[in-house]
Amino acid sequence: MPVATQNLAGALRTNQVDLAIGLIELGHADVVSEDLFEERYVVVAGAGLQGAPSSIDTLHHHHFVLSAPGTSYGDDIERLVRRLGLEGKIATRLAHISAIAPLLLDFPLLSFLPEQFASHLAKTGNVRVLPIDLEQDAILVRMFWHRKNNEDPSHQWLRECVRSLFSSSR
Repeated sequence: MPVATQNLAGALRTNQVDLAIGLIELGHADVVSEDLFEERYVVVAGAGLQGAPSSIDTLHHHHFVLSAPGTSYGDDIERLVRRLGLEGKIATRLAHISAIAPLLLDFPLLSFLPEQFASHLAKTGNVRVLPIDLEQDAILVRMFWHRKNNEDPSHQWLRECVRSLFSSSR
């Protein structure tokens, strides 16, 4: 369920959301966080893109499809685009990250995606991760929950499932 970052602490408190996972900071006293893994952004292209870039300098010859700002990764990617001077190379922004891959298949576009998500997409053979070092620091993906759920057995089980899911990412 999508919840705006500014509403997340309240949604966790009221159990509208049991657990949140993301690239966010929630400095709220009643919200507990745990680091899950480090993430980076990568450049992806459709599997059939000819003349794909091989360095940061050659990214300027291409156009991009991005996820819309307002999501934790979307805002980070917007900062990356500004840092690389690619603001004028954005063809479109989509409301959801999962809609990017189909566009990469049909159009000669690139995108910036979180590495784990991009790696899963690459396994389908529809997109490929390009070996371009974006000269960035790793960012932490965290799990968040409300403190009142610390000792709840079902919530402990849920958190352990999430830890297991991401344990190979550490």
